[in-house]
Amino acid sequence: MRMPAFWQVIAGSGHCVVHPVCCAPDCVDSLTNPAEGRPMTDRQKYLFDVSGYLVLDDILTSDQCKLLTDALHTVRDTPEDDLPTGVRCTAISDGEDSIGDLTSIGPLFTDLIDLAPVVDILTEIISPRLRLEVAYARIRKKGYEGLHLHGGARDEIDPNFTYTSKNGRIFAGHTVVSFNLTDVTEEEGGFVCIPGSHNNQFPTPHDLTDFSDGTYDASVLRSVPCKVGSVVIFTEALAHGALPWHSDDDRVNLFYKYNHAGMKWRHFWPTKEALDQMTPSQRMFYTEVAADGRKEPVLHPGR
Repeated sequence: MRMPAFWQVIAGSGHCVVHPVCCAPDCVDSLTNPAEGRPMTDRQKYLFDVSGYLVLDDILTSDQCKLLTDALHTVRDTPEDDLPTGVRCTAISDGEDSIGDLTSIGPLFTDLIDLAPVVDILTEIISPRLRLEVAYARIRKKGYEGLHLHGGARDEIDPNFTYTSKNGRIFAGHTVVSFNLTDVTEEEGGFVCIPGSHNNQFPTPHDLTDFSDGTYDASVLRSVPCKVGSVVIFTEALAHGALPWHSDDDRVNLFYKYNHAGMKWRHFWPTKEALDQMTPSQRMFYTEVAADGRKEPVLHPGR
């Protein structure tokens, strides 16, 4: 079905920001990201191992954040029948809209799959062989009641949600990259976590998990301020959530969730149309589940 003219411009903008190591030169567009590859430092490894998350500033420019936010608003305002296959906007709670699959929208969002400074970190804390589980956006308005604390210690042993570190190496399992398209101060409400809980062996006390009334124990939980264009990278083994949103301006985040290529948690694959428009580098994030390094990865055909 034909999309509105403005939406065709957004979906086909072709702003290509790719990992310089993984991607062929002919995939690179004239608009490149100011944030070049940044190998993970010993300090970052220490802080991630201690806290379970990292904040990277200046990954996207303010102009890129505005372009991405405008595209999300276009999706939200477009009838579902006019959206690309696999894309929909859902009101999942009061004051919160969810938009996905982002990779089905077009290059504007697929070009975030393999950003150099992000992939460099993921390679260190997961593996050089990476999988993108899913990509979606959340738009939260003033009055949003927050998302209860989840993650942390689990009753069963699940490698997707198990954090380990040994001999200077980290394995974070299922890992989230949250792009902040808007500024978030500590007072407005935003990403919240219990630092270090990714190494916890005991369940999170129930009284710490619910802050829908707007209060939380700041001696245990940390509200993490984030600047526009920054990303938060955190392991799903970390106890984390979202505080109620108090600002008059919407909070807009993109969530790209990664895993080891040999593991898969979600029953999700992008559409064939979405995969066909990706660069060779991006396409490698959607291989069949396997970890045998002796064999060439098999690309998934899409749903």
